Amino acid sequence: MVIDNNLESNEIQIQQGREKWLEAVRAKDLKRLMTFYSPEIVLFDLTPPLQLLGENSYIKNWKECFEMIDGLIDYEIRDQDITASSDVAFSHSLTRMKAKTKTGHELKTWFRVTVGFRKINGKWLITHEHISVPFDPTSRQASLDLKPEE
Repeated sequence: MVIDNNLESNEIQIQQGREKWLEAVRAKDLKRLMTFYSPEIVLFDLTPPLQLLGENSYIKNWKECFEMIDGLIDYEIRDQDITASSDVAFSHSLTRMKAKTKTGHELKTWFRVTVGFRKINGKWLITHEHISVPFDPTSRQASLDLKPEE
């Protein structure tokens, strides 16, 4: 079997970028956070609308999120798997966000995240994010109390 060290290097670069992305989210550093995204980002988020298109929509989305949180965000990425070719990659993970809103409501939810990347001008940028939670088809309610298996 032949191992392509360049592809492995791409996965390492993406992993390192995800760690820096995570630091920016935890610090609510919007300016640093946006350095990881393509201006043409497409987002399928947990909240409406059905999709967000482009950098300006995404900045607004994160800004609203950061403004409603009191203090820092506890954000965990678990079971992340990254697959990369020379210029396109994707990852999937289970992710937990824990924070307190300025109104005192505690947010603590696990969700699923799939991220698409493109290597643009030598840098891996996020071009698509899909964030979801399962739902119970009988109650039509989101299953917000699920946790990953230990």
